[in-house]
Amino acid sequence: MEARWIRDLDSHADAPEQVRQRVLSHLEEYERIFILRSYGDDQRVHYDLREIPKDVLAMVAHLASDDFGTLTNAGGTGANVTMNGRKAFRLVLDGSVEKVTISGLDVELCPLHAWWELGRPG
Repeated sequence: MEARWIRDLDSHADAPEQVRQRVLSHLEEYERIFILRSYGDDQRVHYDLREIPKDVLAMVAHLASDDFGTLTNAGGTGANVTMNGRKAFRLVLDGSVEKVTISGLDVELCPLHAWWELGRPG
């Protein structure tokens, strides 16, 4: 998600309200969110098609200012988002490129819709 507003944060204390307003409204624009993952070895490539439930991403609404780190020189910060007592993902507000990103997503929270594998091209 592009986010010019990250550069306008005065401190990490501003992050929770901005995330609630902007990220949650952005999520409303989507019906479903999918990820295609690939991994493999020298012989085969495996693919997983998973859905990221919007309610998992909406857990950002529960973040408090103490969950966010201090602002970086580029004006960004981040917070771990938990669900049912375990880390679901990390929300990163990257001021250097004005993007909101998700990292370390627990794929066990994301239903598997399809999987397949292919041999590597010879």
